[in-house]
Amino acid sequence: MRSKTWDLLLPLFFHMSDQSRSVAEASRGALLAAATLLEWEELRRLLKTRQMWRVAECLLERSRKRAQGYLDQSLRYLQDAQVPLQEAAVRFIGELLGSPSWSPPLHP
Repeated sequence: MRSKTWDLLLPLFFHMSDQSRSVAEASRGALLAAATLLEWEELRRLLKTRQMWRVAECLLERSRKRAQGYLDQSLRYLQDAQVPLQEAAVRFIGELLGSPSWSPPLHP
């Protein structure tokens, strides 16, 4: 259950930028519930205080090994029909590539 929850964090984060206010708020609520399930107090605090771009930093700081997965998930959102979701993905990718947690995969 926890592994599946981790996989949902970034899509929920992106959908907080959804054009539909109800979808954006539902995504924030679901992300808050996920943070509670994962016992991740810093993420809960940032969501409660609506520090949304600190949430991106928090996701990146928490797990170095998830950086490649985050990049893969982000790239899919570059093709989304909603411009705000595309923009959220671009900003997140910029954060990711500038993050000390990012190291490109090694190819033989």
